[in-house]
Amino acid sequence: MPKIGLRNIKTALAILVTLLFYLLIHVINPEIASLWYSPFFAGIAAAYSLQSDYTASFRQARIRSMGSVIGGIYGVFIVNMYEMVLHNPIETSLINSLNLLSFYLLVGIAVIPLIYSTVLMKQTMATFVTVLTYLSITVSIRNNLPIEYFAVNRIFSTIFGVIVALLINGIHFNHIKNKEILFVTGLDGTLFIDNQELSGYSKHKLNHLIRHGANITVATTRTPSTLFQALNGVSFTLPLIIMKGAALYDMKNQEYLETKPIMKEDRTILEAYFEKEKKSAFAYSVMDDVLTVFNGPIKSLAERYYYEQHKKDFYKNHITGLPNK
Repeated sequence: MPKIGLRNIKTALAILVTLLFYLLIHVINPEIASLWYSPFFAGIAAAYSLQSDYTASFRQARIRSMGSVIGGIYGVFIVNMYEMVLHNPIETSLINSLNLLSFYLLVGIAVIPLIYSTVLMKQTMATFVTVLTYLSITVSIRNNLPIEYFAVNRIFSTIFGVIVALLINGIHFNHIKNKEILFVTGLDGTLFIDNQELSGYSKHKLNHLIRHGANITVATTRTPSTLFQALNGVSFTLPLIIMKGAALYDMKNQEYLETKPIMKEDRTILEAYFEKEKKSAFAYSVMDDVLTVFNGPIKSLAERYYYEQHKKDFYKNHITGLPNK
């Protein structure tokens, strides 16, 4: 069986707080408790807003609060407009089927401008909550309570539940952290998928882990020229292993901490091989923390394509000719 998650426990705790708050108010003053606060709406708001992480909780809390305010105010407007036209309170008017039909027609049609208002305000994520609050104001039985009081009750209860959820989700329990482990991840085919860049979720999780002390670095064949754009937004604290382990690079300070040059004997063998095959080599060299690519005369379409693709890359220079021996 799956274990009970922390979000599950925090949600239950948030709902319990909203219920106990009502009990506290009721003990002090029952009239105020029934007039200004609803544990039902506060509990729903708390459960809705408490997400897997604080950022998501804050986003949902904002949506819930904004939707409640918009829907609540609009609901008060619709009810007051209806009562002014008929000169009869809704609680009494609902006894008459004809009045009930006219009121429901108004409530239903009024949803159109309500939803459209969320589009105009670019708050479409709050549409569901806005309509939910609007219906709770207009259709719910309010036991002769003035509509303004009824709306404030719903809005205040929702905002209180949202605040409780944010406070409880902000509680961090201490975990045993082993900071002696080094996590090394690849990029292409690992963190990068088809679009050759990090997803927003991956950036968020990497930053979250690094911020809480995880030792994370990257091992890649890439050079800084492509890494800066691909890893933009990730605050690595450890140097990156780049160019298949040929160098350690500090992203923050933009400097090479260590390089592993090709041995002279191996270089001689490689140059002889390229000469024999009548091909040009692209030799990478780090000078004064600047990556420089040397290449001989272009001898094939593939070499030309590679050169044209990379000659304008950032954080490296291309020079025709081989480096001094």
